Amino acid sequence: SPPDKRRRILERNNVKYWVGDRKFYDDSGGVEIFEQALPRVFLVSSARVETVANAINLYFDEKFDPLSEVLLVENPADWKKTENFAGAVEQVEYGINRVTVRTRQNGDAFLTLLDSYQSGWKVEIDGVPGRILRGNYFYRTVQLPPGEHRVQFDYEPEGYKTGLYVSLGSLAAMFVGGAALHSRRKK
Repeated sequence: SPPDKRRRILERNNVKYWVGDRKFYDDSGGVEIFEQALPRVFLVSSARVETVANAINLYFDEKFDPLSEVLLVENPADWKKTENFAGAVEQVEYGINRVTVRTRQNGDAFLTLLDSYQSGWKVEIDGVPGRILRGNYFYRTVQLPPGEHRVQFDYEPEGYKTGLYVSLGSLAAMFVGGAALHSRRKK
């Protein structure tokens, strides 16, 4: 890719700082700041459904504005675009396997979190289970109605519960087996 497209790819992936060797000895200390880097979390009022290949190509196209529209690879629930949309992400908190976002908006919106879309993530919107959409091919997007919302993403790896149950069952079997062996030795 040409340099301007490479830079756009980095900026649209929330890369704000780039350490390079070509400026190593000037006043920047070798750090380039990308002023056009997307915020980590943002709201948009418009969405377009595209195929996977089209979504990837459109997302990095210089004519596409990711701060006004999100590209989805699946259909969202019913929504309508709000004229004169106004919305804000008011708070973002990161925890272990958890991201909590507070928003406020005057119409239907799509919250896009520039964290990887992958299985194992679940979302609750105001305490109610919601649906995570694949936004701009790479990221997690959630559809929100007008108003103030608390959106909580939680991660639980696939197979976690099964592994936990197998481990607890094995531990219980070890204790039972150990107790039985101990009682036999006493006799």
